[in-house]
Amino acid sequence: ARRIVVDHLRTSIFIIADGIMPGKQDREYVLRRLLRRMFLHVCMNSDDNAKKIFEIATKKVVEKYKEPYPNLANVKQITAVILEEQKKFESNLNAGLKRFNEFSDSISAKEAFILFATYGFPFEMVIELAEKKGIEVDEEGFAKEMEEHQKVSKQGSEKKFKGGLVDHSTETIWGH
Repeated sequence: ARRIVVDHLRTSIFIIADGIMPGKQDREYVLRRLLRRMFLHVCMNSDDNAKKIFEIATKKVVEKYKEPYPNLANVKQITAVILEEQKKFESNLNAGLKRFNEFSDSISAKEAFILFATYGFPFEMVIELAEKKGIEVDEEGFAKEMEEHQKVSKQGSEKKFKGGLVDHSTETIWGH
């Protein structure tokens, strides 16, 4: 858990320093998932004040890398982004935990997908919490739900970027 927290925090700090903010699409979503997975591990494995942990750790990472990476200079803004996302995650987490606690013997694929898509629960978290509570999760069904979701998302992104390239050569696609 510690390695995940440290690695995800360091990565998130660099991404935020490069101007990416947590969001719902593309690289913004990747950042949000990194942060939320990190928050989850801190919440599940620490009795300490998470806010203090993130502030101290962010300062240490910035201190260590600020010389070769001057874009890390604004530690206050980076910390503010991380803490704001933590606040949002805690709100979702609390609502999702209420929903999760309604389950007593099993979680269907659809219910697991709702926890994932609506409340931002990483599927690994659903599995971990279910194991602790002795609840079965339809993992195979969830994989199908996720596959269908990705298929719909891919169709949407194909329409979003349709016709945007001069040609479809490897170099053009890579540069795009």
